[in-house]
Amino acid sequence: MKISDLLLEQDPFFTLSLDLFAWVDRAGNFLQVNPAFKRFLGYELETLKGKSYAYLVVAEDRPLVEEALACLDEDRPVQELVVRVEDSWGHLHWLEVNAALCEESLIHMVARDITHHRRLRQEVDRLAERLITTLDSITDGFFTLDTQWRFTYLNPEAEHLLEHDLSELKGVTLWDVFPQGLGTQFEREYRRAFDDNVSVSFEARYPDLGLWLEVNAYPSCEGLAVYFRDISRRKSTEQQLHILERSIAASINGVIITDACKDDQPIIYANPAFERLTGYLCEEVLGHNCRFLQGPDTDPRATAKVRAAIRDRQKTQVVLRNYRKDGTLFWNELNISPVFDEEGQVTHFIGVQHDITTQRDYEERLAYSANHDLLTGLPNRTLLEEHLKEATLDTSDGCLLGVLFVDLDGFKPINDTLGHQIGDMLLEQVAVRLTRQAGPGNSVARFGADEFVVVMPACMDATAVQSMAEEILAVLARPYRINQNELRITASIGVAVKEDLLDSPMILVQRADMAMYRAKRQGHNAIYWYRQELGQKASEKVSLRRDLQKAIDSEQFELHYQPQIHGPSERVTGFEALIRWQHPERGYVSPADFIGLGESTGQIIPISDWVLATACRDAQELNTLGMGNFTMAVNISPMQFQRTHFVQDLLQMLEKSGLAPELLELELTEGVLMESAGWALETLGFLRRKGLQLAIDDFGTGFSSLSYLKHLPVSKVKIDRAFINDIISDRRDAAIVRGVIAMAQAMEMEVLAEGIETHAQYAYLSRQQCTYFQGFHFARPMPLARLKEFLNERHREQEAMGA
Repeated sequence: MKISDLLLEQDPFFTLSLDLFAWVDRAGNFLQVNPAFKRFLGYELETLKGKSYAYLVVAEDRPLVEEALACLDEDRPVQELVVRVEDSWGHLHWLEVNAALCEESLIHMVARDITHHRRLRQEVDRLAERLITTLDSITDGFFTLDTQWRFTYLNPEAEHLLEHDLSELKGVTLWDVFPQGLGTQFEREYRRAFDDNVSVSFEARYPDLGLWLEVNAYPSCEGLAVYFRDISRRKSTEQQLHILERSIAASINGVIITDACKDDQPIIYANPAFERLTGYLCEEVLGHNCRFLQGPDTDPRATAKVRAAIRDRQKTQVVLRNYRKDGTLFWNELNISPVFDEEGQVTHFIGVQHDITTQRDYEERLAYSANHDLLTGLPNRTLLEEHLKEATLDTSDGCLLGVLFVDLDGFKPINDTLGHQIGDMLLEQVAVRLTRQAGPGNSVARFGADEFVVVMPACMDATAVQSMAEEILAVLARPYRINQNELRITASIGVAVKEDLLDSPMILVQRADMAMYRAKRQGHNAIYWYRQELGQKASEKVSLRRDLQKAIDSEQFELHYQPQIHGPSERVTGFEALIRWQHPERGYVSPADFIGLGESTGQIIPISDWVLATACRDAQELNTLGMGNFTMAVNISPMQFQRTHFVQDLLQMLEKSGLAPELLELELTEGVLMESAGWALETLGFLRRKGLQLAIDDFGTGFSSLSYLKHLPVSKVKIDRAFINDIISDRRDAAIVRGVIAMAQAMEMEVLAEGIETHAQYAYLSRQQCTYFQGFHFARPMPLARLKEFLNERHREQEAMGA
């Protein structure tokens, strides 16, 4: 055996390396390859041995290999030779090859797959070329400046208008070339764009050029991008300027201009964006009123608002359900503005159209997800309550309103042993069977993990309700075939009918739920009707209410704090205050058991005040430890937020605690914000101006209009743990989370994901550009004393690592 062969077999680097190693003779024939070579190209050594490189290298690249072999013959190594090869499956790869002549006249070759990088480079080059082509072809002048005011690029139109070539100006400052611009509006606006990081638009006469220019400047971290055009001729006629300036400002949207002096407001101009948006050519719409975009389902209230604005000669904004020429629907956000002449008479109306179909679709998906179970598509608890309210109001004389609470028997063992995927598929089949069995006129909702509710709004008598329950038991007991598994489950059904006045329609569900537990105690696969004695549990609510008042009076509550982590640095940036109640007799009472009760009784007000005051005091104490300034996040209850003196009381608490306003973050749910939409903007705006941080809690679990949310002065959204739990395995949860993150980033809001329990969840969300995290994966909620120890430990660890 040759020495080289022996080394090849025993060298672990050759065997274990992920790079492609090969030994070839001087003619380019393969002698030996490593395992990575075999795995990547799919060829065994027996296939390659004795074959020439031409067996793998595409014909066009073989001359390159010939040149490389010639270099090796001259004892010169080959470095970074790029060739294309074809694997055994017919796929083409780009390889970067390095080779050298070794002992025994052998050539040692190391190759690495650069196909992905090559394609990325090609795509980058293609995009760059398209960008330059686009910039060169636009009719506006365009140039860029770096942060030192030096020219870095001019397109051909800019060269024409500025009377200088790029080769003359590149690297030269704007003010060296055009010194007369100093002290003018150009300098003021450009500096404002730089200093305030805002885009600026203005029209002014440039003294160096003797031209009137319309300028739009956009700042970035690299400098300033400036679009400009010569409007000198347009300035010659004031009327033309007045009509065209607003059209140009909205040129990226559809723009139409109508004649206000004629009764039917005929269109006299439509821009190309309008043609792209609607499919109608300008020639087709000239002389017509815009009504041709409407359809039978266009909201008459919106069209009435348009007519009122035209009649009163006022601005307005509406969203219209419009139709393109081909009949497809689009949501049109229409802004209408009147154009006045020198005598104050309206001569024209300008309509700016913006296609918000994507936004409306997203809002509808959010609304659907807020009211429906994402797995089964059935209504969730929120929509169930609406259905019950409607059924309560619509119940005819002599008819019963029946509610069936269906709980699956034996579902948990199936879910635990066969996995969540099988469990989810089983639930989907159960939902289909329930919906079919319930039939038209009745509704089915998913109430919990394996709980469903059937609402029968117009039953003739109790017999019909009983018959439906028996039919559901029978249909659910039939075998299920899922992925070669034959599964069997049964159900326990509790039944309640409306026989008296109800404080809330959901009381019927509660009664049916109590009856269902009785059915389970009967041995499953059973039906049990609600009896009055089952309502005795309601007395526990009265008892809990009394105990809750004692807890308020004697301050039995304690706050625990859960750290919030900045993902990129893994530093603690703040905490969320979470209330805990240790009852002297009941023991630990979950917030879920008393917060809702407090909301319904008004006891939430003193509880919320205590939480807010205590959290502010503890936050100030933590921030005096010398380990940084931490933000304290506190949940604000709906009743607390809607109080008349909420803002005044909050500011007094801050002043008393000494906590800086910017270190307090108020968390409000979407529901609170939407219910208070009439005045929430004013209140939140005032708090924001005072320096307080505002966040939307449990984002995605409620329904909020994005058109309203975008006006809220909030700086953070918290993604509810309900979307985090199965984010790794459930693509629907993952899609919702990605959408929320993208929306928040577009609105320049920070995103915090709560309920992080695994590193996999943390890693996935980090890849999706989520910045802040909270959950058991990092730390559990802890009392103040333990939190201080926790922060000291973290601080020592970071100092030890030099952080």
